[in-house]
Amino acid sequence: MKAHEVLPAAAPLAGFDHLHAAHCESGVSTALFREVGLDLSEPLVFGIGSGLFFVHLSFLRIMGHPLTSFRSMPGGIFSKAARRLGVQTQRETYRRPEAAMRRLDALLDEGARVGLQVNIFWLPYIPKAMRVHFNGHNLIALERRGDRYLVSDPIMEDLFECPADALERARFSGGPRFLSRGLMYRVLGRQSEPPLEEAVLAGLRETCDRMVRIPRVVPYFAVQGVRHLGRRMPRWPEWYGDRRAAEWLAGIVRMQEEIGTGGAGFRYLFAAFLQEAARSPGGAAAGPFSERMTAIGDRWRAFALQASRLARGRESIGWEALGAQVLELADAEEALFTDLDAALRGMPQLVDSRAVPAGPRDSRDSRAVPESPRDSGAPV
Repeated sequence: MKAHEVLPAAAPLAGFDHLHAAHCESGVSTALFREVGLDLSEPLVFGIGSGLFFVHLSFLRIMGHPLTSFRSMPGGIFSKAARRLGVQTQRETYRRPEAAMRRLDALLDEGARVGLQVNIFWLPYIPKAMRVHFNGHNLIALERRGDRYLVSDPIMEDLFECPADALERARFSGGPRFLSRGLMYRVLGRQSEPPLEEAVLAGLRETCDRMVRIPRVVPYFAVQGVRHLGRRMPRWPEWYGDRRAAEWLAGIVRMQEEIGTGGAGFRYLFAAFLQEAARSPGGAAAGPFSERMTAIGDRWRAFALQASRLARGRESIGWEALGAQVLELADAEEALFTDLDAALRGMPQLVDSRAVPAGPRDSRDSRAVPESPRDSGAPV
């Protein structure tokens, strides 16, 4: 096929319900959990996996821009949600593409549904405007059909067949080097009675802890990271010139609104989680905070609109006012998570979010033995 062509959708697969989700990792996790009979919504999985976070590393460049992320580290949602829900999982990484593809074929031949972490730029079914060099995208490989793989990508509405060479390249190319290449994961089983209420509380408490309890001497993470961005952003034109400042601002907007669900979208997803958490006896205190989180999501979206105008040289509120918006967002998020944490701590302590019991078998990394010691490696 030609580079500018987009692959057509594939027919549905009997026995598998494709999930069109808000975010790739929470969508893949939700779909894989359903394969073992754990029918949860994406917001519940996202919240139980403590997916909400913020990072602004001004000294680390990703795609030419300072790293700005509105979520937890890739892989964390799946691993934490699985551990807290008593789901048994297996995770493997490979250094050699040939060995990784052979292992994938073997698992698919067994009928497994396999989660893959890939570089979205090399997926030919993705519209060209959505392709960026980011190797933290997640999808599910369902079966091999000759020289193509049938995949379920939660950001797309349908299943697609992806050429084998494109999928191999996507698994082993480009993007941040701290993300694993050749990563594959799957679910093996689960507890008969998943500890849902304890899992919900664990996700809530860890998210609160991370957002407001990281020491202020570490300015790059959580609400401190939001403030760090708000203070530095207005100085970018002075420090780096108008062109680079505009490029960096456009990069933040892209991370927020185009890659995954970003700043506003993750806040909306967490607001939905708060609504669902309130339906369980242990999470009743979370309900009133859903509306506040939705309002914060609206404010992040308003920031993105003004930032995109400024980055394109159009009329905007200006650099100083834009930085002030970010500082106000930091105050709003700090107040919300401080209040939510206080509400949760006023309830009976059902579980310690930092010491949640695993399922029948520890769901953290269980690496299969590859064909040779060189075939498998630690995350790059």
